[in-house]
Amino acid sequence: MRSRRLLGVPNGKENEKQPAIPGAAYMLLAVFLLMCLLTVPLFGGRIGALADLSFRGLGLLMAAMAAQILLVSVVTDVPDSLAKAVHLATYIAAGAFVWLNRRIAGLSLIGFGGVLNFVTITANDGVMPATRAALESAGLSATTEGFSNSVSVAHPKLFFLGDVFAIPGSWPV
Repeated sequence: MRSRRLLGVPNGKENEKQPAIPGAAYMLLAVFLLMCLLTVPLFGGRIGALADLSFRGLGLLMAAMAAQILLVSVVTDVPDSLAKAVHLATYIAAGAFVWLNRRIAGLSLIGFGGVLNFVTITANDGVMPATRAALESAGLSATTEGFSNSVSVAHPKLFFLGDVFAIPGSWPV
């Protein structure tokens, strides 16, 4: 979800649209990435070791990512039942990629997050439940035409695992 509210609201004017602060968002992202890079040698690792990684089943991950991009951004007039099935299938393909590479440090943790997403999406009929506030603050409609991977659900299951907070709209995501 995208929201400018998380960047701060001056003078308590929550309902007014705030200008995007792309410079601040890029700076925050750069600081975060720098901190991540610095932790590698602090814990005895080598950043160069990333180049030595060999992934199995990379095609599964690429197909899952391509299908998600097509489904959400390009081909939006797919029948709802087909869209939901494809959405779930992308998680299965990504899960297979994680399983094939489970011996790579940290990938199991990423896979666990994917499993939580998959369970939540499955429990909510193929979509990730989102709060109306998160959708609106991201500039998205709570009601959509065509398939959307994150929607406001009347009676969501596992709601705490859904999209309940928003990422600032100015962040490069």
